[in-house]
Amino acid sequence: MLEPFYKIISVSISEEKAELEPILKKNQIYLKKQDLSLDIKPLIKLVLRKLFGNLACLVDSLATMPSAVDGTKTKV
Repeated sequence: MLEPFYKIISVSISEEKAELEPILKKNQIYLKKQDLSLDIKPLIKLVLRKLFGNLACLVDSLATMPSAVDGTKTKV
């Protein structure tokens, strides 16, 4: 499961943009030609957003997660 994720990140970081297009198409991620010419950090953000969607709900759920002390009290 993590192998495609690592492959996408490593190829996005590398300067070989020609290798990135087939990998993205294989994972059904389609970018514009101008998007492929972005710097590394914005390109990775864009690719991960297309791969996983909007992760704001995940961040919100992690931020509202109770502490271990409170969780232990409710379980005991």
